[in-house]
Amino acid sequence: MPAASAAASSVPAAATAATPRRPAAVTSAVSYRQHHHAQQKQQRDARCRLHRECHLHRRHSLQRGSGGSRKPIASRATSATSPRASSSAGPESSPASSQAVARPSRTPHSGYHYPGGDGEAPFFEGWYFKVTVPDAHGVPGDSFAWMYSVENPSAPLPVENSSASAPPPAAPSAASCPGGKKGERAGGGVPCVMMQVMGPAVERQAEWGSGEGGAGGEGGARDYVFQETADTGRFWGERHELALGTCFRPREGQVSPLGEVPPQEFERRVEHGFQVTPFLNQGILKDQHDGSIVRWQYEVTPIDGWGPRGGTQLSTAGWLAALPAFEPHWQVCMALGRATGWVEWRGHRIEFTNAVTYSEKNWGGAFPLKWFWIQCNVFSRMSLGSSIALTVAGAKRLLNLPLVANSVEEVGMVGLHWEGQFIEFVPNRGAVEWRVQPWGSWWMRAENEQYEVTVEAHTLPGDNGTPLRAPTAEGMRIFCKDSFEGRVKVELRQRYSGQLLLEAESTAAAVEVGGGPWWEAWKQRSRMNAAQSAVISLPLHLSSILPPSLQPPGL
Repeated sequence: MPAASAAASSVPAAATAATPRRPAAVTSAVSYRQHHHAQQKQQRDARCRLHRECHLHRRHSLQRGSGGSRKPIASRATSATSPRASSSAGPESSPASSQAVARPSRTPHSGYHYPGGDGEAPFFEGWYFKVTVPDAHGVPGDSFAWMYSVENPSAPLPVENSSASAPPPAAPSAASCPGGKKGERAGGGVPCVMMQVMGPAVERQAEWGSGEGGAGGEGGARDYVFQETADTGRFWGERHELALGTCFRPREGQVSPLGEVPPQEFERRVEHGFQVTPFLNQGILKDQHDGSIVRWQYEVTPIDGWGPRGGTQLSTAGWLAALPAFEPHWQVCMALGRATGWVEWRGHRIEFTNAVTYSEKNWGGAFPLKWFWIQCNVFSRMSLGSSIALTVAGAKRLLNLPLVANSVEEVGMVGLHWEGQFIEFVPNRGAVEWRVQPWGSWWMRAENEQYEVTVEAHTLPGDNGTPLRAPTAEGMRIFCKDSFEGRVKVELRQRYSGQLLLEAESTAAAVEVGGGPWWEAWKQRSRMNAAQSAVISLPLHLSSILPPSLQPPGL
């Protein structure tokens, strides 16, 4: 369950120099945000009237072309002569409308969950997007992960973070993740917006001949870049749809967008920042470690959300996720999709068509004390006509339910999307057990009423993972580590007959451990009692029951 991460302490001069002057009538952090919300709504309404019909026509065209006539998987890498050259190669149509349109794969909790307030209560929300780019032979090659996050958006700007002379944070190392503490809260009341990108292996970049290496660390670590700002006034997020963005620095003479804009307009107005919708991920990042520029733009065709294809999409944590019952909450937004676009990484351009993609999110006031995670949607012998997406997670999390407030529970789950079916293994439907080493080995077995599943994953010798940032009591810190080269095997069987239904393997699984302490293997068996199971298993779909005016933010 990755810490859809964000980070750290000091803000560089480039970020603070671009902080907009607050209007004279807008003085407090709360009223400043309300002012931005009003501007954002006016801009969004005007844009959506102009672009929605054009975009829906393009979506229908993409969906018609995604069947038997779909283009074969392909990717191409070239050297980019100028960062500006990339703006002409992206999609020419506008991004998806940020309105809560009816789309078959939309999951509950797609929207932005921040309820507002005076900034006293801690809050974070983070989003994770992964693309696995195949080589010319369809074998998994380069992979990328984008992590966007916002913390404590109504908290006042810290004085120490407004200094233009503040030094940039040190580059991450491949050291072990630090241990967590019970009741850790997100961010310590410090506002922060961050984008992190985990990219190609440093060894892989040597093949490009550019002579530029990354700061990813030792032992097979991936290259890693990040940028942050304490100015949360430029962050925007839609209440009931997966749409968000931030302008870290506008281009000279331009005003920061406070909502979704067409890709060409984003390129014209934004020097550093990002915007995301269900159908687009676009951004420009200036690494705070070495100042290098990373750019990306790709369009997405969603296939599977979190539920049966074409059926009702589900909350990953059940209906109680609409209440402040757990810390944190977690939602898989897209288990499987196809992405077409490009990434420019340290002067090298990678283009891809119909690459496999995935997205998820976390939100709340505290992060898990300890967790692990496996995700894979690229398996051997997979073709464009077949689909398997595996998501595995386990966590030690806080409970905020009556009678058990501030207690801790250890839970795990497996979700399997297979040829349009969705098979879920959660503690309220059967036993879930796991054995996970501090790094390098993951094993889980789970059962439900009909099936049982076994998942095994490991990393290769020398793969020590890439450290990433996640919310802690002291703000965003190195708190977890990931790899894109996990070896995973999944077996699905009929529960009582033992008949083997599915056996699949991959060399391109994303694997993660986080929190702690991780002194030894984590062994656990999780299963709810009958009373808990009865409550959690109620077939409630609050997004269908409650009118929009009564729905909590984000649902």
